[in-house]
Amino acid sequence: MTKQQEAVFKKHKRLFICFGLIVLLIAGYFLVGFIYNSLFRLSPSHTMPPQPTRAPQAIRQNSFLPSTDADRVTQDYYNWYLGCLNQHFINQSNRNPQEDCPYNKTGVLTDNLVSKLQHAGEGDPVLCAENIPLKITFDKAVVTNNGKASVIVHTIWGATAPRNIRVGLQAINNQWKISNIACPTIQ
Repeated sequence: MTKQQEAVFKKHKRLFICFGLIVLLIAGYFLVGFIYNSLFRLSPSHTMPPQPTRAPQAIRQNSFLPSTDADRVTQDYYNWYLGCLNQHFINQSNRNPQEDCPYNKTGVLTDNLVSKLQHAGEGDPVLCAENIPLKITFDKAVVTNNGKASVIVHTIWGATAPRNIRVGLQAINNQWKISNIACPTIQ
């Protein structure tokens, strides 16, 4: 063998040894993993029984919606509605207010309520009045176990006592929707 051949042989011998060590390390890794898995794997008697699953629709219908969400839906709707009406009258629009501020533009009213509001008589059925109040305030929502809530909206007109509008909400598809607006009776 020539010196050049010996040098190539030593070089390949080192590569072969490195390659062999890598193969041994990988094999050792798998062997240790196999042994560990065999020793510490839970037997079928120690595993948890499968949990029954519910249909997604059943979960949605039985979910609890926080009262803060009912508060937010009611306040956001009335704040939007008053702001829209104020803008309508500031702009001195010749259109009907419902063209600029349709009842369900925000999508939080039930279809039945929209129909009821559209067929209401005189005055504004959302504000229970013919004018826009100076201010509105809200009580905290009261939530019942049957997926319903109510919020009292106080319309303030100045020196007279506020009028209390009872807003009913219903949980539909895991969201609060305004389902009823009960105007106070005027005596």
